[in-house]
Amino acid sequence: MLNREEIMTPDALREAFLSFFEERGHTRHPSDSLVPENDPTLLFTGAGMNQFKAEFLGKGSLPFTRATTAQKCLRMPDLENVGRTASHHTFFEMLGNFSFGDYFKHEAIGWAWELLGQLGVPADRLSVTVYEDDDEAAAIWIDEAGVAPGRVFRDGEDENFWPASAPTKGPNGICGPCSEIYFDCDPDRGDYPVGGPAVDGGRFVEIWNLVFTQYERGDGGLLTPLPAANIDTGMGFERMLRVVESLERGELLPSNFETSLFAPIMAAIHEHVGRDTIHGTPEGARTRRIADHVRAACFCIADGVRPSNEKQGYVVRKVLRRAMLDRHLLGGDLRQPWLASLAGTVIDQMGAAWPTLRDAASVIASSIETEEDKFAAAFLSGSQRLAVFASKQRDAGSSELPGDQAFLLYDTFGLPLDMQRPLLEQEGLGVDEQGFLDAMAEQRRRSREGSRIPDSIFDEGPLAAVSGSLPPTRFVRGELTAAGLTLDDAQILALVDDSDDGDGSDGQQPDDSPAEDQQVGAAQAEQRKVVVVLDRTPFYSEGGGQVGDRGTLVGDDFTIDVDDVVAMRGIALHRGVVRDGEPGTGRVRARVDLPARAGTSRNHTATHLLHAALREVLGDDVTQAGSLVAPERLRFDFRFPRGATEQELGRVEDLVNAWILANTAVGAREMPMTQARAEGAMALFGEKYGDVVRVVTVAGAPSESSSGSEGSADSDPDSDSNSNSNSDSDSNSDSNSNSDSNSDSNSNPDSDSDSVELCGGTHVSRSGDIGLFRLLSEGSVAAGVRRIEARTGTGVLELVREQGAALGHTAALLKTSPDRIDERVAALQADLKQSRKELDELREGQALQALTAGARSWNGLSLVLAVVPGIPPKDLRELVGKQIAAGQDVVLLAAPDGDVTHYLAASGAQAREAGIAADQLVRALAQALGGRGGGKPAFAQGRGGASEDLPAVLEQALQAVSKTQV
Repeated sequence: MLNREEIMTPDALREAFLSFFEERGHTRHPSDSLVPENDPTLLFTGAGMNQFKAEFLGKGSLPFTRATTAQKCLRMPDLENVGRTASHHTFFEMLGNFSFGDYFKHEAIGWAWELLGQLGVPADRLSVTVYEDDDEAAAIWIDEAGVAPGRVFRDGEDENFWPASAPTKGPNGICGPCSEIYFDCDPDRGDYPVGGPAVDGGRFVEIWNLVFTQYERGDGGLLTPLPAANIDTGMGFERMLRVVESLERGELLPSNFETSLFAPIMAAIHEHVGRDTIHGTPEGARTRRIADHVRAACFCIADGVRPSNEKQGYVVRKVLRRAMLDRHLLGGDLRQPWLASLAGTVIDQMGAAWPTLRDAASVIASSIETEEDKFAAAFLSGSQRLAVFASKQRDAGSSELPGDQAFLLYDTFGLPLDMQRPLLEQEGLGVDEQGFLDAMAEQRRRSREGSRIPDSIFDEGPLAAVSGSLPPTRFVRGELTAAGLTLDDAQILALVDDSDDGDGSDGQQPDDSPAEDQQVGAAQAEQRKVVVVLDRTPFYSEGGGQVGDRGTLVGDDFTIDVDDVVAMRGIALHRGVVRDGEPGTGRVRARVDLPARAGTSRNHTATHLLHAALREVLGDDVTQAGSLVAPERLRFDFRFPRGATEQELGRVEDLVNAWILANTAVGAREMPMTQARAEGAMALFGEKYGDVVRVVTVAGAPSESSSGSEGSADSDPDSDSNSNSNSDSDSNSDSNSNSDSNSDSNSNPDSDSDSVELCGGTHVSRSGDIGLFRLLSEGSVAAGVRRIEARTGTGVLELVREQGAALGHTAALLKTSPDRIDERVAALQADLKQSRKELDELREGQALQALTAGARSWNGLSLVLAVVPGIPPKDLRELVGKQIAAGQDVVLLAAPDGDVTHYLAASGAQAREAGIAADQLVRALAQALGGRGGGKPAFAQGRGGASEDLPAVLEQALQAVSKTQV
């Protein structure tokens, strides 16, 4: 029973809900990530039931039938309402209780009513809605909960069914009626509206929705009762907190943003803008949007999302930039980042309840500050261009910005349409939104036309007729021979030409076509590119960043050199060139190039070690963003807000090599995704995985303190080179192969020091098989994404040889030995510096002679006109300055340099009074030499073409601006 004599804080309200249902047999289950790991249909988690979909479908494996959660949620459809209404948010918490075939309406309704009473919500301030045909729920509310009949309202399927309008509009699947509980914010207004609380969002706020999933919808809207009905409820945490705190204070809080949850955040915003703002005003909407959007960004970044232009990252970038725009419109200086500071307030306020915020505090701050810097640069230039466009539209009498110009602002300057609208409103203009959409559609059309879709080989050409009948390709281990990994009895299922345009229009027919249709001349066959589909293959298909295998397919009278293998729709496509003979039907010997496979395996395992080492040195903020694993090299992309220092990169390289020298075991196992997560397996963010995954473990990571230790090099280089079952791809899976072929008794997958990753690629059997690791480069490839390139094994040996040869060649050019190159370079640099000094002195002497020869007096003014060859423009400025400082009134110099002439002019005060201005002199020279230039009356400069008589050109320029002939 709750103690309502105590003030209900946000954390206390959350705990009260969860404890209430725990006491009633519910298991307190943790919140799912904002990014659902195994649901490709969702961009973000938007409801508490998302993580329990399998349980609702009767396919789950959780060991309980009752659950309660506080779920992090993010919804974008309400974006435009945030700050304008009292109750809408992008990020919010959903408090829920769930039943998977256990209890139903009686308990769900009764417990909801009981808890609201314990929270101190008066019954006469509550009303409920039910589905129009749900007599059972209505009766329970009235007869058991004791709600007055006049406060129970019936609504149609668009309001009180989940999914909305499911009976008539679908989709097919589980569904059911729902019952919503509303709080009356203004009971003094008297009678309820005719349509019930749902029609007056200003007076009533929905605080709890009880969904009764009791049907399965079929074709035609047929609702069939489920064998076991379920309960899915969701209470809006922020809304309920407003209700409770309003009741405690004895007055209605204007919005959720006035609750104690948001109070420190709003106070920080008001302090920053220098004034308080009121809900319901434009300024109030902006400050509340800032609070909401920064909070949403903090939680998203803590769950692994970084601002970007794709998927979830685009949403984070969008809400942050909307907050930045609101700050700008409130008078904030975008050139001074501040939202990162506000994020610290969010973390302080909510970090106790959500520790991931504190754990990710540094990456949250750096990500937001980086985004602020980028937005400031883009926004300032974009808004300036928008102002120019707007001015032209007003001058033309138009009331809106054309769509193509709006799209230019979006595409080139990064100003989305929702950011252009408020800026255009300030300019008194609207925007042609349809024209904007048309311009965007046209750009996408051009992009599609410029790209080749590899999957088209299944949509047109010879494979189109049989693609539906081709079974998934089975990946098999193959037999290790001196020639490579070999499978002797692979069956060709289809063989087509792989023309350069990818349409397959000239390809052979599948193997069941008439033989005469498959015959081609031997000369033609030698040049043919083909795609071959086998029933089984030892070739690894490109996937997970790893390139496809290379090798050969050998038939009775033909050979095909395979240069790549890609998987599409579970079918492995072997791409290659016919070396000899006439490819036909039947069986072939499939042989994988073992050295290439071994190189790829070394590099793939090395990427796992590199990932672990980066997290050891830079911290757990490092997350993988992609990779390329090839026989010759590896590339690893990772999310991190800054570049690594040279010292940090050295530590990373040392750790990887220490791991290699330790010669630890590399193991691969298949297991349920839930088990892999429990064991801490790292997953590639944004990838979707099946229920069963392959986990690769490299045992016993050395610590930095032991990174100089050495281990034995006893390894089996072949045991893992061809073990690559991949539970997520039929073309790389083999039910007959031993997925544990790499396991070792010394490997402990539960050790904190192990590298444990979800991976379907090929790997070495022991870390020592990698040989050596050399980091080549580290740099930025995108916002917040860094890239490392490296080599391993024989690749490092080749690199050392290349560098040694280059060093020897350089030493020969410098006429010294390799170990004394630095001394020789230092000596040459000293000689060069001395030579340049002597040359500068010589040029300065020549210039002074020219200046002396060009000096004269004119009408009481001292004048210098001179040609000074070979003087750089920066030195010309210094010469001119010295002459003016020495008392010269007019200085006009020209410095020819091949086909170009640089010229500078300076005019003192007396010269300017006499009508000789430097900018006029330069314009005259520019006209004479076909060049350009500009400046001010006191100083100007420019450049033009060459002239055979520059002294005469200087005289003509002076005469052109002077009223008196010299």
